[in-house]
Amino acid sequence: MNRLQVNGFSMSYEKWGEGENTLLLIHGNLGSKQWWNLVKEELASHFTVYMVDLRGCGQSEKPTDGYSVPQYGEDVVSFIKQMGISHFSLVGHSMGGVIAMDVASKIPDQVDKLILLNPAPADGFVTSEDKYQIIEQYSTNRELLKSALTAVVPKGAHTPLFLDLVEDAWNSTHTAIPNAQSLGTIDYSEWAATFAKPTLLLFGEQDVLISLEDMKRTIECFKDGKLITHPGVGHSPQVEDPEWFVRETLEFLLTKK
Repeated sequence: MNRLQVNGFSMSYEKWGEGENTLLLIHGNLGSKQWWNLVKEELASHFTVYMVDLRGCGQSEKPTDGYSVPQYGEDVVSFIKQMGISHFSLVGHSMGGVIAMDVASKIPDQVDKLILLNPAPADGFVTSEDKYQIIEQYSTNRELLKSALTAVVPKGAHTPLFLDLVEDAWNSTHTAIPNAQSLGTIDYSEWAATFAKPTLLLFGEQDVLISLEDMKRTIECFKDGKLITHPGVGHSPQVEDPEWFVRETLEFLLTKK
């Protein structure tokens, strides 16, 4: 396991492959770098792949504060600078999608291409008060948490990997409330209109959290954006249909533009 001191905490990360071009993968809310386990080796046959555990998640340290989209973005930018990565493409899943937007907004000249995988909408995602009451129970009710994760990985909930994803989520429930609060305050839609790099939005149409209309609205913000949907999966295509995710990702990244 690799570690790097980033903004006052120890960040856990993995590096796969030795490709000429770099690909950075960012997980979502209550996630970890394990969410990329089914796709990392295939991607690493073409790229140098980095997967990070965001602060408080996975095997990274758990600071008492800093759980917001802009701070996660700052942490990733610090990681990129310390690792000496000059140019890279970026993939962000769910909340990781808007974290990827934040990173790209901070260092746009270093980003080659951007992939958003069932991302939170560019103009934010407001959590209703009744949902907060449920989220607050995640830290004490493991079965409730497992049920919530099953809803966002509907085609992958019976795999061995899923049990590891539940374990990582259980150990990062302290991030859930501040993450939800942060998602309700962000807005990258105006920035997206200034971002000139190729951007791909991949969306599993069975998503129970985010609508296709949200995704159409998000990709329309980008100057050079493209939307591809998969009718057979939900919120987490990289777990539910990893072959589809890899195929679409490689086709986009390996096409010279």
